[in-house]
Amino acid sequence: MKAKYRKSLLVLAVITIVLAGVVSLFASSQPDGLSRVAIDGGFDEKEKASWTYALMPDYSLPWLGDHWLGSAISGLFGLLVMGALVWLLFKWMAAKRK
Repeated sequence: MKAKYRKSLLVLAVITIVLAGVVSLFASSQPDGLSRVAIDGGFDEKEKASWTYALMPDYSLPWLGDHWLGSAISGLFGLLVMGALVWLLFKWMAAKRK
């Protein structure tokens, strides 16, 4: 990869990481679609708050409590997971092309 592109990709990666960590702090506290259906249906009380069912329930880290750091870390974790999946997809597509 050319040095010019490498530098651009590095700058974009840093911007993306900062945005994922900061913008996740401003996510709406209102329930999303599935949560709203559960509330309207009256079965929201039955949900299980266990790490075996949800690693990061409500986009936070349970052991940190209701702390801004948990939201930032879960935003970064989501970014890393999606980035890894996209990277694997591109690798698979490149290998298939050859």
